[in-house]
Amino acid sequence: MSRSETLLAHKLLVPNIDDTDELTRLQAVWALGKLARREAVVPLLPLLKDASVLVVEAAVQAIERSDWSEFLRDGESVVMSGPTLKRAMGGGAHPKFLMLTSAPRLFYVDVATSSPKELSMHATATSKATLQAARHIRKVAY
Repeated sequence: MSRSETLLAHKLLVPNIDDTDELTRLQAVWALGKLARREAVVPLLPLLKDASVLVVEAAVQAIERSDWSEFLRDGESVVMSGPTLKRAMGGGAHPKFLMLTSAPRLFYVDVATSSPKELSMHATATSKATLQAARHIRKVAY
């Protein structure tokens, strides 16, 4: 599918995630996950509190499938990642996508602006052990 086709599909699918019918929401979320577009993260975040467990699980999987590879360095892979809401000074929330990489490197990407921000992480023996544990957990969970 070309970039313009995925953009069109994204635009057609997003309105359906608010449908009153659970199956319609589920199918729209699943299809958005297959597209793996970062732009889908913001509209999918409210579905993490959906009444349907199936829709919530599909939203989590769709968010995890989003393509963030342009923010990785050569030879780097994502160890753990996930969405988070960072509170703004005015009280609103700004969606961010937090990533821990194999470097190890910790950073987030502001979903609205696609701007990455490095976070400090001390590479001590303890954090290396934590990273190894995180890798093990990810292998077991998936």
